[in-house]
Amino acid sequence: MERRSDPQDRRVNKVHLTPKGNAVLEKMQKIGMEMNAKVMSGISLPRQHQLADMLHTMKANLVAMDVVPGSKRASRGRRGRDTSPYAAYGNQAADAFD
Repeated sequence: MERRSDPQDRRVNKVHLTPKGNAVLEKMQKIGMEMNAKVMSGISLPRQHQLADMLHTMKANLVAMDVVPGSKRASRGRRGRDTSPYAAYGNQAADAFD
């Protein structure tokens, strides 16, 4: 990877892949596709689509609950109370996603 100045805004640096980075990315994509084929072996295409749909729905539910790793969990109210969506479930609910 390399940084390049933005010609329209000199305050901005943009990150670009080098030829070596592109080669690594292509290798990673090939490995990922091979692994996916192995994992999905024996599962029909319609069932793979059904699984993907269910996983997308579950992810959307988690995002809506604000418990996706890296999200702003456990936001504190004025009195120091946990006002996060899962506060009623205790810390183990939040810790399950760390």
